[in-house]
Amino acid sequence: MKMVIDANYFEHEDLRNYLRSSRENIAVLIDYAGMEMRKGDALRNVSRSLSILCQFPKQVLVLKGTREVAGLRMATQGLDKRLIDKTQTRDFAQFCAQTHRAVNGDKLLLAALEDSTRTAKDHFDAMQKGMEQMEVVVAGYATRFTQKELSELRTGRAYGPELDARIAEHVFELWATVRQSHPDVKRAANVEEAVNNIVFRYTAAGYVWLLEKLRSGVSIENVLSPKKVTSDFIDIVYVAYATYFDGILSKETRVQRNYEQTLAMLKNNVPNAYFSRRRHP
Repeated sequence: MKMVIDANYFEHEDLRNYLRSSRENIAVLIDYAGMEMRKGDALRNVSRSLSILCQFPKQVLVLKGTREVAGLRMATQGLDKRLIDKTQTRDFAQFCAQTHRAVNGDKLLLAALEDSTRTAKDHFDAMQKGMEQMEVVVAGYATRFTQKELSELRTGRAYGPELDARIAEHVFELWATVRQSHPDVKRAANVEEAVNNIVFRYTAAGYVWLLEKLRSGVSIENVLSPKKVTSDFIDIVYVAYATYFDGILSKETRVQRNYEQTLAMLKNNVPNAYFSRRRHP
């Protein structure tokens, strides 16, 4: 089993139990997790965040950076393997040892960690600016539903064919808008390749976030309010990556719920052989 690990899960005993229970249980690390663990006191936070993972270095997969992943050609065969950074995965145990030495005063390694922290912060800030633009675009779709459709969304029952079709139309429309403004996404050769792109998965998870807000009765005005949206959209990065693997381990129930709903929506509304083979959550 390969599970994407949310940053809020790193220091919990549940992670140790997951890795200890079977050598087949793999922790999948995305670049955003590395950025998050470098916030604040980087040395202290990185050391604490890695304390459990470093006990199971052979059960850790490190993925390529999101910008690199966004530019990949994503045929369905071997999809998850294409995301893996083989060098960082192979050298994870060495990274753990270097972090330990930095904690114990190795000045060269401490300087290297501080340098990587500055780079991570710059990358994190750039990604957040992109998210802010994405938030506005996604939230704007709240105004595209009729009152009848909003009522149907809030029943909690399965959607009718017309609303299902509207949702699929919105997701592909949204993807087209986001793709055009993204610096790394290449033109997809076909629908299958488009749906396999990380930016499409992220777009879909963002749209599911919007549906969940509307379904819970949040007013359109509040959906459009930017106050807490950015933290939600950071979580959506983890959700998007989890759709390539067996799920996500997070202490936030809404993150798990977003993953399950995103996977279900993709299976039901998107023509893609990858999802037709996936077990429904």
